[in-house]
Amino acid sequence: MKKTGKIWVVVLVILLVLTAALGAGAYFIYTSATDLTELNKINKTESDSILEPLVKSIVLGEEQTITDSDINGALSMVINSYNEKLTDSQKKDAFIVKGASIYLTGNNTAKIYAEINYNDIKFVFSANSKIVFNENSEFISFEVSDTKLGSLPIPTEFIMSKLADGIDSINKDFQVKGNKIIIPSEYTFEIMERELTLKITDLNVSDGSATVKTTSAMEFLEGLISDIFSGFFSD
Repeated sequence: MKKTGKIWVVVLVILLVLTAALGAGAYFIYTSATDLTELNKINKTESDSILEPLVKSIVLGEEQTITDSDINGALSMVINSYNEKLTDSQKKDAFIVKGASIYLTGNNTAKIYAEINYNDIKFVFSANSKIVFNENSEFISFEVSDTKLGSLPIPTEFIMSKLADGIDSINKDFQVKGNKIIIPSEYTFEIMERELTLKITDLNVSDGSATVKTTSAMEFLEGLISDIFSGFFSD
């Protein structure tokens, strides 16, 4: 009987130790994942400064420079506009991107940060990215690696699968495949019954900025102006 009592004491002690270890592990994971140390790296200030170099590139077909600040200001505009339209039911049990910033680090690489909310719990997502562009391709891809939530390393494809729906909701043309975010390098617009196709023909990333070149819309603009004047004179 005494031996049986001792065995139960040992089992109880082991269970208590395991419970404490699991609790400590869970606490460590939670505090690491919700570490907001790098939250200040996420810019939420809207800016349309990216429009000037893009318009120049589109109209003239000349290489232009865009900066981290230009990109992140435009990202804020897109994300804020999307979030304003979300309903309470859409926010429930969903990963919501509240803000994102991209810092270009040279050699076609970048550092990505994003603030993500899940049921009112705030996370900071961070990752490294390699930007892959080929002028003969229809897409630009961002190959994501070294992903973290807070200070907790997490499998890249796991977190990318969770972010896929949110990215798709912001822009249907964006795709997530494995560890890659893929965006088109060519867009077609219809303006006054005329189609305008714009394609990125050159992209080079340096530290803090990137040079970009698109096809020129000059021929399209000349045709559009001709149509307008023809309409005036035909009346």
